[in-house]
Amino acid sequence: MIETMQQRIARSITYMGTHLRERMTREELAAIAEMNPEQYSKSFKKMTGRTPTEYLTDLRIARAQKLLQETPLTVKEVALRTGFDDPFYFSRRFKQATGRSPSERAREAGPRVAALEYYGHLRALGITPVAIDGRAEGLAGYLADWPAYAEDVRWNGDDADIGRIAAWRPDWIVTHERRHAAALSAVARVVVVPIDEDPIYSQFPALGQALELESRATSWIAGYEGRLATLRAVANAYFAERPVLILRIRADVLQVYGNTVIGYAFYKTLDLKPPYKLQRQFDITDRYHSTVIDLEDLSAYEAEHLFVVVQHDEASRERWASISQSALWRSLPAVRLGHVHELDVHRWLAADPISILRQSEEIARFAAEQKEWKGT
Repeated sequence: MIETMQQRIARSITYMGTHLRERMTREELAAIAEMNPEQYSKSFKKMTGRTPTEYLTDLRIARAQKLLQETPLTVKEVALRTGFDDPFYFSRRFKQATGRSPSERAREAGPRVAALEYYGHLRALGITPVAIDGRAEGLAGYLADWPAYAEDVRWNGDDADIGRIAAWRPDWIVTHERRHAAALSAVARVVVVPIDEDPIYSQFPALGQALELESRATSWIAGYEGRLATLRAVANAYFAERPVLILRIRADVLQVYGNTVIGYAFYKTLDLKPPYKLQRQFDITDRYHSTVIDLEDLSAYEAEHLFVVVQHDEASRERWASISQSALWRSLPAVRLGHVHELDVHRWLAADPISILRQSEEIARFAAEQKEWKGT
């Protein structure tokens, strides 16, 4: 198929966006568009209203605004990442384009925070922490982009080097462990948020209040709730009133999950139906984590849909392979109906607002695809 002029210019624009930190000439961009430089410049301005140089500068400034808002990078680092070798020239062009200096824009992004926990909560508040504990749950899932923005201070509690946190000059340190608060307070103000509370309606507002960002938390929750009706309608159009169960498989442990962590998106956000045996546990407590079971116990749950979360290690995968070949497994209602679905453990162990919303969207998307495929 022969490309149109617009498609060739669009190809050069895509190249601009993915190579912002590199030097590029009009001649190089014209070659990417397979046009001569004069023709390229005239056609580009006719199509976009700007010269290639003006368009590239606008792209760089837009990316710089995002980096200043969402990352702890310095103005000099942002300049280099967006193709400005001279930070003073960058500052001048940035202020011409936005009306504010890069340093002013960076201050608007919020306080510098070291997150020993609650990285995803902070991202939902519009804050990208400058330092984190890289061992926290969820950082290999939907929030796996953290290495581009934050430093792993390798926090391990009592034997940790607090100096690694202090080096990032945080205004705040966020943790769930009160026992370390006194030591950490020598570095910055400390926010302790209990780990066993509701991630969206308790932990998130508490963090927003502590950081004086209550309006951001309120706005995010309003947006989340605005999505609930649609997500629930899509999910329930497929699952209807059929019981849904979550099984986590590890080498030495089988767990049925409740309405926290993995189960939050299923049973709270999407309001899917748990098996009767599990619902009885929910009636006792609103935050029911999980139960360790034997394989023989699964039949008592009478689930019509089974979502399986398998650890990413060889022993767990071998156990899952063995279970899936057993006669007991094949006798389960969900297995006989062909309603067994595997989830990625990295995406589903996170219990922060961003991950919960994306988990819910993942299941709603799955439900829509299944409904369309089955024609029901």
